[in-house]
Amino acid sequence: MNDVLPLSQPRDEDVWLWLQQGGERPATFSALMDLYTSNGEYFYRLALAPLPDQSPAWIKDFADLASVVRHFLRFGFRLDPGSKQIVGTERTLYLDHFLR
Repeated sequence: MNDVLPLSQPRDEDVWLWLQQGGERPATFSALMDLYTSNGEYFYRLALAPLPDQSPAWIKDFADLASVVRHFLRFGFRLDPGSKQIVGTERTLYLDHFLR
C-alpha cells in the first residue's frame, strides 16, 4: 500500500483571487517572475487553469504570458540576442515588450 498522499493543487478560484489581491498591473515578464517567486504553485496553475469568462483583461494577459513561458520550458527555446526575443517551437516572445 502506498502511504504517500497526493499533492494538493490550488483551486482555480484561489489562483484568481490571489492574483486580484495583488492588484491590477501590466503583464510584464518581471511581474510574472515576481508572481512565480511569491507562489510557484499558483504560478503553474495560472499557466494551466481555464479562465473564467468574466476575467479582467489584465488577468487574461498574465495567464497567456504564463502559458507561453510554460510552453517554452516544456518544449524548448533559444535566445536570439540580436532581436531580443525568445524563440520557441510555436511562439516567439519579444523581450523588449515584457521587460518594461
